[in-house]
Amino acid sequence: MNNDQTNRMTTMPPPPPGQAPQKKKPFWKKWKFWVGLFAFVFVINLFSDDETKPVEKDEQAVEEQKQQEEVAQKEKELEKKEKELAKKEEQFKREKEEKQKSAEKETADVVPVDAPAPQPKSEPKESMQEGMVQLSGQLAEPAGLASDAMLGIGDYATQAGNNPFVMQTDDWILGMAANLVLLQKAGESFTEVSTTSPHPEVQEVVQDAHALGSDMIEITELFANGVDQHNVADIERATELMAGVGPAAVAITEKITAYQ
Repeated sequence: MNNDQTNRMTTMPPPPPGQAPQKKKPFWKKWKFWVGLFAFVFVINLFSDDETKPVEKDEQAVEEQKQQEEVAQKEKELEKKEKELAKKEEQFKREKEEKQKSAEKETADVVPVDAPAPQPKSEPKESMQEGMVQLSGQLAEPAGLASDAMLGIGDYATQAGNNPFVMQTDDWILGMAANLVLLQKAGESFTEVSTTSPHPEVQEVVQDAHALGSDMIEITELFANGVDQHNVADIERATELMAGVGPAAVAITEKITAYQ
């Protein structure tokens, strides 16, 4: 095949006389191009959906499972703390009843069956000592509970001071609530102490115990309201009262031990 034949095969024939030469359409104006492009995109999306959806579904399932496990763990922790709190309250109630029965028995042994003889103006030291012994037995258990509760409240208050956001956690809320409940129980026990001894110094200790118990109850109410309502004034007032609990308890102890 010579060059002339090759040129005739590869070149377009000239247009007829008087007719303008035809221009070749750009590829992007041909309908076949767009049909092919849409088909290609459709196939790509089809395969990509099939590959990514299971992965997304698996990731979502894993995340949901993780959240469910976290919720279950939190529920277990809350249930555990509630059981511990209930156990402490039950133990405190049982020990309080035992102390009360023991005090009543001691009182029955001390008080004679017959009507007592008129007391002299100056009461014997033994009667005063017996009254102090009664108070000591009644205050021993609630004093220990109050001490533990005060330490716990101080610890949780320090945590809140260092990081206020910790007050929103379940552990902090339940821990603080447990200590406040114990302090309230101890305060109620302090307000219920009594003695058969009419000696003025014994009665003075009773009044001091009642006042200290009232302060403990007020501390729990102020702290609870301050935390719940975010009332800084109540928390500051509770802190002031807490500062006086220790010295008041020491003063009561010194008065009791001075006559034992």
